[in-house]
Amino acid sequence: MAVRRGISILDLLPQTTGVALQIPDGIVEQIGVLTILDHRSTTSDDYFLHEGTLQALADVFDLDTDDWKLRLPGLTHGLPFRLAIRRPGAPPAGEQEGEPTLWTIDIQVWDVEVQIPGVTPAQPVGGTGVTPLTLEELDPMPPEPGNRVYLVARGVVRISGGGAGGTQVQVVDSPDPLDPTAPTGAIIRLTARPPSFLVNGTQFGMTLDQFVIDLSSTFTPAEIEARGHDETWQGLAFRETTFYFPPSTPLVHSLSVSARNVIVGDPGGLQGEIRIEFGQDFDNVYNSRLTIREEQEDGTEVEVAETTIPPPGTRREYAMTLGPGGARRRIRAEFERRRRRADPRAHRPRGGRRVVEAPERRRGQRACHAVVRCADR
Repeated sequence: MAVRRGISILDLLPQTTGVALQIPDGIVEQIGVLTILDHRSTTSDDYFLHEGTLQALADVFDLDTDDWKLRLPGLTHGLPFRLAIRRPGAPPAGEQEGEPTLWTIDIQVWDVEVQIPGVTPAQPVGGTGVTPLTLEELDPMPPEPGNRVYLVARGVVRISGGGAGGTQVQVVDSPDPLDPTAPTGAIIRLTARPPSFLVNGTQFGMTLDQFVIDLSSTFTPAEIEARGHDETWQGLAFRETTFYFPPSTPLVHSLSVSARNVIVGDPGGLQGEIRIEFGQDFDNVYNSRLTIREEQEDGTEVEVAETTIPPPGTRREYAMTLGPGGARRRIRAEFERRRRRADPRAHRPRGGRRVVEAPERRRGQRACHAVVRCADR
């Protein structure tokens, strides 16, 4: 790897900030190692904008990071950044524009990657018709490093100064590309890459996809606001987390348990969907009956009519109703195990015990999906 040279990010700051005078020379020299590459500059009526990439330390010190278990932006690869300097306003005719003072640097920390040991990339298969949902290894398996699984975190480090509060450092969500100083807050995003994987040597697996941690009381990401929460909401949201059992698991076979589109925090409680899928027909295997009950305004419960269109498939549908003002009602899923009736084919061998010869179960029977959605009242 060759050392690439460029200008320091300190050279772009307004000279009136006095940053260069406040920072010791030794630190300035260390910051100068991360020089700017691919610099682009634009001007609007409100801002001077500088964008580019900060050079990675691996390039500076000629480090080979291909086999590292931990990949850090700025160390193993460059850091995209944007510097916005607010203009003081248009000067009167014939006068020079004043010196800018307010500035904001956004450094995109994408992505911090930690390798998850002992797992192999996989992909979901099935989940429709008579095929239960399971995981399979990628075929063909991609070469290094594509055969690894990483836990990936991302965020934006914002450094702002020139105002009455002095220089401030925050971890924020992705900034508005059109408004550099638009409100934002402390947001951390996590996911697995790839999202699905199997434990080495087994058929146990997991899917971890798109986790969002909101630590700000003044800002909420747009995808959570769309679910009915305002900027005061704080908590955890994720798209999907699923655990898969091997197809050979006794009784449950290809069981998968997942939680999807979950939002848990304050204010707002819990929202989301819980899905349980069995590799065999649940009713036939366990001689059971699924009942969905819906809570009414007076606290009583009524059974919800099933509206599944025949022939039965892998999903069941029920006619839910809304409360006053379109409010969602609280629901409850009830599994009832029924007693089997005496089989006329049974006979009593010596010893007096009744033996029933059950018909052999064949592959290809429909899988059973139980889905429960919950929301705050």
